[in-house]
Amino acid sequence: MVDMMSHSRVVAVGNIRLDRHHANKCGFHVQKQTFIFQLQLADRHDIARMYLSHSHRIHMHGFTGANHQLQSWFDAFPNLKVGITTLVTFPTARNIHRLAQFVPLDRLLLETDAPHFPPRNVSNRLSHSTPLHALNTGIRISQIKSVSHKEVLLQSTANCRFVYGI
Repeated sequence: MVDMMSHSRVVAVGNIRLDRHHANKCGFHVQKQTFIFQLQLADRHDIARMYLSHSHRIHMHGFTGANHQLQSWFDAFPNLKVGITTLVTFPTARNIHRLAQFVPLDRLLLETDAPHFPPRNVSNRLSHSTPLHALNTGIRISQIKSVSHKEVLLQSTANCRFVYGI
């Protein structure tokens, strides 16, 4: 992977994550080792800060980290928008609730990470989520922030248009 990154035709290094979905056949231990290697590689090469301009438009997908970590990204990339998934609808996801409170509306994108994380503010019986459930994400965030769901939806739409130029 390191050798491939230095090739002149490489323009991106893709999404990395751990996947505990039941359909994934790769053992979690192997995933974790690979994930740690990829994180160390990105950190060693300071990939984000080296290859992205300060003004680059970034969609940070499905962020679940701490507020202080996100703030360092906000400071480095003023055009970064952060996606919050339907995990925010889970009553026990207090860290995501704190994150939703922390993220300014002008930095927020609504996500589902479909088909994962069926929203809990609809039913505990759903087996999967769909893109339609981004509305559930927005409703829950509006409750956490004590603002109207219309305000959340309009701002998230504007943020999406900004990031993707649509």
